[in-house]
Amino acid sequence: MKIYELSPTVTEGSPIIDLMSPLNDNLPSHEFNWQVLDELVPSRMWTTGQVFCDDERIAQCDLIGGSGHVIVSRRMLDWMNELSDNAFIGLPQKVNDLDTYNYICKKQIDALDKERSDIVYFSTGRILNVHKYAFLQHKIPACCVFQLADLRGAVFATEAAREFLLKNGINNAQFDLVADNVIPAEGV
Repeated sequence: MKIYELSPTVTEGSPIIDLMSPLNDNLPSHEFNWQVLDELVPSRMWTTGQVFCDDERIAQCDLIGGSGHVIVSRRMLDWMNELSDNAFIGLPQKVNDLDTYNYICKKQIDALDKERSDIVYFSTGRILNVHKYAFLQHKIPACCVFQLADLRGAVFATEAAREFLLKNGINNAQFDLVADNVIPAEGV
């Protein structure tokens, strides 16, 4: 089976997956000023790679530091939970009076093959970035949206989950192939 990393198509619209405005289009990307913070955040809150939005319509949300990766619509959050056995908790936020959600993943899958993957680590041993993914066999259900244990932020989808989302009309999302020939968990 194939595994894809799911992310918003920021260059074409908003940094929000599946947000549909009343006009049936996405918020323009120029409405948001995303920034990487350095010393601006108190040390008790700071981790390398935190990204915040300084737009007052969006409460500060840590996109890479653990509480989520992207902002999603209610419909997308429902799909993520349907495809993950309710692994995601939605954190509501308003954008232009539209309901959106950041999220926390409460059930990650420990399926990253660290020996075969090309991984860059922080000096603390935490994963900074993965340049090439390799997955352990029989760990990932055949139709699933998931996050990996030890890897903050990124959301992945299997080929069957990708087909489900595309069939149901997901918008402002891209699926980047990160692995092929992964053997799914048995009986799932």
